Amino acid sequence: MNKRELKIKLDELGIRPSDYSLDGVLKPMSTILLFSDSRWWTFDYDERGRAQDKMSFDTEDEACQHILSRLIRLQEFREKYNLIRKKHNLGPI
Repeated sequence: MNKRELKIKLDELGIRPSDYSLDGVLKPMSTILLFSDSRWWTFDYDERGRAQDKMSFDTEDEACQHILSRLIRLQEFREKYNLIRKKHNLGPI
């Protein structure tokens, strides 16, 4: 799996784009995928600007599979505890 395929899968699963960055952009409260020093890195970036749970991988596929499983677990947690933001239909104005 590469970043493009991962993005398609995340969209299919309804995982919010605000929950991740696949291009190394540091977004608070999201999971980051970064290629640096010939390694693929994943980590969570918290609201205070700290990287948590850093992991490195030899291949893009391994890193993408890891992020996919992390974000699926996050989605399952939100669904279990009814923490999914629902889109509101405001109707015509």
